[in-house]
Amino acid sequence: MAERTGKGISLKHGLIALIGVCWVLPVLLILTLSGYFIRNNLQSRIDDTIETSVTNAMNMTKASIDSALAASRAASYDNVIQRAWSQYLEDSDGVALYGSVTEYLSQQYSYDENFRGVMLYFVKNPSTIYYASNRSNMGKTDPIRNYRTYAYDMAREISKETSTRVRFFEANGVLYMLRNIVDSAFSPYAVIVMECDEEALFAPLDNIVWLTDASVDLNGILRVIAGEGVASKPVEGTETKAETLYPIERTLRTSDYTLSLYARSDGAQITSELPSSMRFLVLVMLLALPLLAFVIWAFYRYVTEPLARLIDAARHVKRGERGYAISPLPDSREFRSLAEHFNSMSAELKTQFEQSYEEQLALQDARVKALQSQISPHFLNNTLEIINWEARMANNEKACRMIEALSTMLDAAMARGGSSVVTISEELRYVDAYLYILSERYGERLRVDKQIDESLLDQMVPRLILQPIVENAMEHGIEKRANGAITLRIFAKKHLYLEVENDGSMTQQDRENITRLLSWDGTSEEEENKLGRIGIRNVNRRLKILYGGEFGLTIEEIAPGCILARITLPLTKPTA
Repeated sequence: MAERTGKGISLKHGLIALIGVCWVLPVLLILTLSGYFIRNNLQSRIDDTIETSVTNAMNMTKASIDSALAASRAASYDNVIQRAWSQYLEDSDGVALYGSVTEYLSQQYSYDENFRGVMLYFVKNPSTIYYASNRSNMGKTDPIRNYRTYAYDMAREISKETSTRVRFFEANGVLYMLRNIVDSAFSPYAVIVMECDEEALFAPLDNIVWLTDASVDLNGILRVIAGEGVASKPVEGTETKAETLYPIERTLRTSDYTLSLYARSDGAQITSELPSSMRFLVLVMLLALPLLAFVIWAFYRYVTEPLARLIDAARHVKRGERGYAISPLPDSREFRSLAEHFNSMSAELKTQFEQSYEEQLALQDARVKALQSQISPHFLNNTLEIINWEARMANNEKACRMIEALSTMLDAAMARGGSSVVTISEELRYVDAYLYILSERYGERLRVDKQIDESLLDQMVPRLILQPIVENAMEHGIEKRANGAITLRIFAKKHLYLEVENDGSMTQQDRENITRLLSWDGTSEEEENKLGRIGIRNVNRRLKILYGGEFGLTIEEIAPGCILARITLPLTKPTA
């Protein structure tokens, strides 16, 4: 039978590769390209969102600063301060001046969220400071104290400029806004100083999307709005960090101030906030997995599994299970047809094999019966001679026993019971009959020793296999020496062993003859006639036919003057 070859491509692996190349890869390519274009579109939308957010924040911050500037101009345009100062110049009533100025400042600025406090002094009397605090700032800071301590001298220096344009300056970390108040001749007579509330003034900048760090530059004054702030130029050693952030830089100029924004947005945060389209692509990929699993399952169910069952059925038949049938039949029409044809061929093979086997058994049985019918004429002649001699000497019981022994031998040779196998006890009965006849011939010159495991007496053995071995031991061992001993052993280990040990020796020619006898295959009648020692040849041949090459007969000289013949048989019944 030809061996299976491992060459060729597995159908299962081929289909998996086909699915991978024609389905998985295109899907992955489509998803990748879709993700790429969606991400680019997302980046463009993010850029637009940041631009819009920054623009709106800058415009709202400008509106806050412009509102603060407009509030500072009110002190000049309302003329309340000017009238109170003119009245003071006429009547020198300082109390009235203080009351009028502080009342105006309180009404005008105490609710303005852009300022924490407003201070005012007249140029001719700068030591007298008129002020008002924002009501929401009560208990938080002390604007007038901060002004006197840190901003007083700086404000006087800045106010010496005759221009009415607003000035921004910083004192002790606090942002101030200063403006000169002029009379009708545009001569400064008072100065108003406002402490800015930076949280309110720059609050719109905190609304920039995904903001991490931000700073503003207001007329050269840099203020940190969010995070660690951002300088107008990168700080040495921070370039690596900035690579992961989205940079923002905007500048807004007016006639009164220049406002610059430096900020960064978190790029990682931006990319993590994917729109629903990206989630849809992920969902498509997840839905594709069950579809792929279904395709693989369908292929396994309708192709791989039927093929595997056909291959497994072929293995069963190869192991000798003729007639093995595939059941149940596959669902697919093509594989069902293949399975039906396989079952039909398997059944036909079983029928043909059984017919061939029955023919072989008949042939073997004919050969066994032919072998059993062969019995030595020399033995029969000797036996008849002894009986004749005893009969001439006297009419006694010994002659009867001889005849009974001969009858037993003839029964065994003719197989009158019809069975080709007997128990060991029955086989020993034939041997005992044969040995009885020989003992009458040799008398005390023949010694027989039996070492038999009685638990094995029920084991079944082929009929007439032990007697020819004993006969061979007598003819080629004891008879040549005119006396000797025969030991008969029956025991079991892995197999059943029947041994006949006798006195005698073997020449090289004897060993070669025995080798040829025990290797005879029964195919050459001419060779059969030349070999002689038909008994041991027949026994070995019968055992080979019945039980196979593992069992049979061996004959060897185990020691000088000692020859052992051993029959090896399978155990037919469990032993104790």
